[in-house]
Amino acid sequence: AGLGGAGLFLDYGYLQPGIGDTLQALRKHDYEDVLANPGEADLTAHVDFAALAATVRAHGLDAYLSTQGEFLVEMGLLER
Repeated sequence: AGLGGAGLFLDYGYLQPGIGDTLQALRKHDYEDVLANPGEADLTAHVDFAALAATVRAHGLDAYLSTQGEFLVEMGLLER
């Protein structure tokens, strides 16, 4: 804690550019138009993790990419 620092945790993304919509709306477990029901649907945007990591590193910071499972194991999930 005495060293300072910050963490940014993102979910839903890809390491290689994907095809299709990156901005999506989910309502009642179904996809729908992002403008169809304002305030009633969850909006999500897939993150291009490779591009984000490259930008972070270009600014002299560290970036570490992992799957959610790898992250949870490294945080001690199996010991809890």
